[in-house]
Amino acid sequence: MSKIWWLQHADFLALAEQDRHRLLQLMHEARYEADKTVYSCTLPGDVIYLIQQGQVNLYQQTPADTRRKLVGLGPGDLFGSLGLMEEGYKKGFAVTLTDTRMLVLRRQAFERLMTFYPETGARVIGHFQQTHHAVLDLRTRLNARHTATRLYRLLLHHLENPAYTLGGQALPFPLDTRLMGEQLGCRPEVVQVCLHELSEQGLIRCEDEQIELLNRAALKKKWRKKTQRI
Repeated sequence: MSKIWWLQHADFLALAEQDRHRLLQLMHEARYEADKTVYSCTLPGDVIYLIQQGQVNLYQQTPADTRRKLVGLGPGDLFGSLGLMEEGYKKGFAVTLTDTRMLVLRRQAFERLMTFYPETGARVIGHFQQTHHAVLDLRTRLNARHTATRLYRLLLHHLENPAYTLGGQALPFPLDTRLMGEQLGCRPEVVQVCLHELSEQGLIRCEDEQIELLNRAALKKKWRKKTQRI
């Protein structure tokens, strides 16, 4: 499934001028009415959009079959889906907020770029990949701060619920970041960041696909401290 990604205007301008020029030469102009889905993960990948005028929102379909906003983009910003891009958001789509004019580079033109200017293509992909990785890393860490409270409560509930104990001892918690992400309403990568923090602090141990709670009192203290800030 194609993954959607984006770059802000400043990130696009950071690309070498010659590489930007070659990329823009292969793009064609397209106009879209307001409230129109211009990209969906169900469509073939290898497409790049550069917003010239208007506003576009990127969304992701959630496990609950609702949509959550990823980012709002405007003139100069770039988004798309490339098979060579390893990172991005699955089940994503782009919707125009206003009448919008964009430059578009589709698969056939992208293949020409890679064929006739392979070094340019490699630099473009490398820049997109590196820049979007930084965006994802920052978003993951910011989301982890908001997710931590819900994760603490989930682990404490498992510890305190008699249904999850045997002989007075808490049963190990299954280490399934995908399932936990669905329960907490976040990406699995965010859960991984939170679990790593707790593991580094010695509150839990993650091994053999299970989470073992090591310090109930300290975890409860962290949860109370977090909830008092809200």
